Amino acid sequence: MLSFVAIAAPFVLQKHAAAQAPADWRLTSKGADWPGFTAKFDKIETSGTLILQDANRGGLLIANGDRAKAGYLPGSTFKIPNTMIALQTGAAKDLDQEIFKYSGRPFLVEGKPFLPKACEADINLETAFKNSCVPVYQELARRIGAEAYKDWLTKFDYGNADVGGPLDSFWLDGALRISAIEQVKFLRRLVMKTLGVSPRANALTEQAMFIEKIGETSIHGKSGWVYSQSPATGWWIGFAQRGEDVVLIALNMDMPKREHAEARYRLVKEALSEAGVV
Repeated sequence: MLSFVAIAAPFVLQKHAAAQAPADWRLTSKGADWPGFTAKFDKIETSGTLILQDANRGGLLIANGDRAKAGYLPGSTFKIPNTMIALQTGAAKDLDQEIFKYSGRPFLVEGKPFLPKACEADINLETAFKNSCVPVYQELARRIGAEAYKDWLTKFDYGNADVGGPLDSFWLDGALRISAIEQVKFLRRLVMKTLGVSPRANALTEQAMFIEKIGETSIHGKSGWVYSQSPATGWWIGFAQRGEDVVLIALNMDMPKREHAEARYRLVKEALSEAGVV
């Protein structure tokens, strides 16, 4: 089990701007502006923000700090707290044994199938998480209920914790809002095991988040696509772990073009590479 140091790491940017990821970013609890990375969003003709934070030491990098403070619908990044709440409350039994039945009707956005083909089958929770299978999480939402959501999101200090709107889609088109800064704060509590859920619920959620291993670094995360707004909002949040070092990640960007969806994880890996994490 990792040993984390609980330190204060205020999201305050330094007066001077670093042109690229500073070599000592892990050692400072102050924020460092990262305009060199902000330019990457400009290059693909969109606007976005990206945060990296050392979970142990508090070192912080922010590209586009103003946007990092703004609240957005979380989209499928909400599957992280949603999975944890479902496992904690018993709304979901496990990741792999319980099977959610496919209704036979594909999930449509603007009249067209939106989700991966993997969602058009009887699947377990882990498959639903990795493929953003909305109908499975809509079923879980009906099992969990608004009162339990409000209680747990308040305990998590998750954005505005507002579950107003349709119970089975408030994270997609309701009143819930969270900023990139708040996403990182939530992730920090997740990796430090201080969210108040059981060790099992925490561990299984981290298991569902695993994406790949690059060298000695394991990448965990979840993408999000908020299609109910124009332009669509894209997310990628998670953490990179190498030994006892854990780097928290939150990316948020406008996605006026469909190809921007593929850029989310690519930009995250570029950030991790430039900062020497992978």
